[in-house]
Amino acid sequence: MGVTKLAIAGDAVNVINAIGRNVLDLSDIGGIMDAVRRMKAEFEWVSWKHVRKRQNGIAHTLAQHALKMVQSMFCYDSGPPWLHEVIVAHSRS
Repeated sequence: MGVTKLAIAGDAVNVINAIGRNVLDLSDIGGIMDAVRRMKAEFEWVSWKHVRKRQNGIAHTLAQHALKMVQSMFCYDSGPPWLHEVIVAHSRS
């Protein structure tokens, strides 16, 4: 896709901290953490940052919609049709 720089913000401080550590993780999500760390090498620059849940509302809503989906969706140039409404509503709160 041509993306070389990636900034990640998340409200789960334990996940953000776990991604930043380069140690063997035997927890339930250890395999996912290892995969994220390996994928990090595909970018020139990656930043991990913890934010408060209120600041992460759009991502939370996007994840909730994704969990409800029964089929895959890929949006290349724009997000799903409902995303613009979520962004506008979040910016007003």
